[in-house]
Amino acid sequence: MTVNHTKETYPTNVNLDSYPINKEREDRAIRIGKVAICIWRVIEGLTFATALSAGLATFITAAPAAATVALITGIASGIFAFIEIYFGAINPRLPFKARALGNLVRAGMLDFFIAATSSVLVFVKHKNEMDQPIGTQRPVLLVHGHSSFSGIWSYIKHRLNTANVGPIYTVELGKTSNPIPKHAETLQKKIEKIAKKTGRSDISLIGHSMGGLVNGEYLTKMASHRTVKDFASLGSPWCGTTMARFSSSRSAKQMRHCSRYVMDLAHRVQNVASTRFLFIGSKADAVVRPATSPYLTTRKVSYKVFKDLGHTQMLFSDRVADTLIDFLRNRT
Repeated sequence: MTVNHTKETYPTNVNLDSYPINKEREDRAIRIGKVAICIWRVIEGLTFATALSAGLATFITAAPAAATVALITGIASGIFAFIEIYFGAINPRLPFKARALGNLVRAGMLDFFIAATSSVLVFVKHKNEMDQPIGTQRPVLLVHGHSSFSGIWSYIKHRLNTANVGPIYTVELGKTSNPIPKHAETLQKKIEKIAKKTGRSDISLIGHSMGGLVNGEYLTKMASHRTVKDFASLGSPWCGTTMARFSSSRSAKQMRHCSRYVMDLAHRVQNVASTRFLFIGSKADAVVRPATSPYLTTRKVSYKVFKDLGHTQMLFSDRVADTLIDFLRNRT
């Protein structure tokens, strides 16, 4: 059974409310989110007012170049604040397409902000993770996406460790220019190290973006039977993405929309019967388009579709972390 990716529809068995979420934790996250939005309003308002005032002041003192920069900064901040407040806090009753477009723009802007600020996580190397207590539970391996690094998982890893669903490991896939099968070889070496360290032959794989495809390549070409028990992908382009044409790397070329590689990989993953799957995606993901691409129909499958999370934003979302925790806690 396959998913028709030519139409902007989701698999018929996707139920947005069917996946269990810790209600108390979700309510707390919502409260924290509202506080964060209020703080964000104040920051954006002050930025807008300061930049506008600086622009006017520099015009008065005859410095047009500095004034232009200040005015553009102020106007951009004001637009950002308006979109964030209007679509994030007020949640207006607009036609569906208008709301979807607003969420897409908002998520894209937040993604840009998160990508810029999270770049410092490249220095987080998780050097001592192989020395962590093994415990008795199945190991979990987090696999990053294209042009990314293992440190991007810092928040999700913290949440999973706090929920005691580990041990949790990460991997550095290496050069972005490498094709996906080459990344899968790197993944295989890491899994072999984890198996030797933990003494277990089973593992749970979680991949973001291209990381999900790398996991799929390993699962269908390299893994022993029943090695991968749980498989979760976050915003992975299972039928490719139109945005991949903006990169010339070999892995990006493989991820182009409906490329021969991704369609073959998707077909192979759909035929896996012994693994539990969770496909997470967002309608506001501006990187993986069309919006149906993050989902496949497999034998044992669950879905979680968000309406307002950007591509990178998923890695810093409590809602995504809660979904992963519940998925891993309910494993067999």
